Amino acid sequence: MRYDIKRGNTVIANIRPTGKITSRIMGEELVNMSFALVRKIEFAMGDYVDVKGRRYYLLDSPTIVQKSTKEWQYTLTFKSVKYRLTDVSMLFYDELNNLTVPTFDIMGTAEKMIDLVITNANRDQSGWTKGIIDNTETKLVSFDDINCLSALAKIADEFKLEYWIDADQSIHFTERKPQANITLEYGRNKGLKTLTQTPLADASIVTRLYVKGSDKNLPIKYRNGQKNLRMDVPYLEKNVDKYGVIEHTETFDDIYPHRIGTVTSVDANNPFVFTDNTIDFDLNATDGHGNTTVLIKGLSAKVTFQTGQLAGYILEIKEYGYNSQTKTFTLLPNKEEKAWNIPSDVIRPAVGDTYILSDIQMPAQYVADEEGKLKIKGQNYLDLNSTQRFTYTGESDPLLFKALNYQLSLGSMIRLKSVEFSLDSDVRITGLTEDLQNPYDVQPDFSDVTYTSSIVRQFYKQEKQQQTIIKEQKYNA
Repeated sequence: MRYDIKRGNTVIANIRPTGKITSRIMGEELVNMSFALVRKIEFAMGDYVDVKGRRYYLLDSPTIVQKSTKEWQYTLTFKSVKYRLTDVSMLFYDELNNLTVPTFDIMGTAEKMIDLVITNANRDQSGWTKGIIDNTETKLVSFDDINCLSALAKIADEFKLEYWIDADQSIHFTERKPQANITLEYGRNKGLKTLTQTPLADASIVTRLYVKGSDKNLPIKYRNGQKNLRMDVPYLEKNVDKYGVIEHTETFDDIYPHRIGTVTSVDANNPFVFTDNTIDFDLNATDGHGNTTVLIKGLSAKVTFQTGQLAGYILEIKEYGYNSQTKTFTLLPNKEEKAWNIPSDVIRPAVGDTYILSDIQMPAQYVADEEGKLKIKGQNYLDLNSTQRFTYTGESDPLLFKALNYQLSLGSMIRLKSVEFSLDSDVRITGLTEDLQNPYDVQPDFSDVTYTSSIVRQFYKQEKQQQTIIKEQKYNA
């Protein structure tokens, strides 16, 4: 199979290389090519090759070996379009509404943050668009002088989502998990010539789990002074008889007593006022001694909007700004926003907007409900981590794959069987290494877990190292 290496619309070289296509979920997307030419060609950054419907760019200088005056050997690594995002910094708006701020916090959904990534990417490049984005809760995420590819990885980690980028430069934040209806097994005419089992990296066995939630919205005297949400039992156990006691503490910061409220009416003449007539407790409630049981003395209660024009904004409730009779809130201006006034006649609450209250003491029933959710989440974590977990790598039987026209795709589910490994379950294809000349010569990786792989962590590490060097140079100067 021959490939054209192009610069613009011009073919620089037509080659029949050896090499591999490597792709992993949230990881490497590379084409490695080795070939020989009868003359020296100066390949340049930005040259590209189209492979299996996707475009890969030359972003690093090639390795060249001169064997004779008429034999030049080349080794080139082409990278997918997503690597271009490493050339663009993730910036936020300054007081003039320009993207210049490299270190910032942003409160919002995953979609709001993807919108910012795309806006940044299109500052110096073009064609980046938003694809399928899963609905998420609102979170506060910090960005500190990183590029847009690293930002995607951070967003994926914060929201426990997967990102992927199509050939058309559309960015998606949703899980690809189609069912391939393929069964693979080691052995003659079973699909795999080899099957390798490897312990899952960074996955330690846990048999006794201590669980904590967030420290938000808890009663002042919660559980004899506990600072974080806790379960109604000290810990959870599983497989102690098999592995012994192996303790671990896991914190789930997203679990805390809260209520998702809804704006039921607004004041057309005052953007600082809204009403929620469905709220089922009184912010101004007191005990028999006149002490507040919801509001916290010396601390302003706050509203964090989840949807609408104010999504992501945290606004303080004015002192005495909640009317218990009408269930109406009066807010204060956002002090952090420099570019425009929040709220305003333009950016304001609207009927149907959702919000969460914070810096309050939630009623007992809400606390108990979240303790139950914390226990369930802890049990799910323990079920997953109380036994040894593995990843698998196979080597296809090209003749059988061709005869049955097996086409493996990243993210798809297949049935993987092995008597020797006591394996008979649906697993996900998390990586593929494909031969450039034989599409049926494939090395798939199988796992039940995905994570941002070394490529993104490597870029992030390089960025931090470069920042340290620059700081040292400034100091020495």
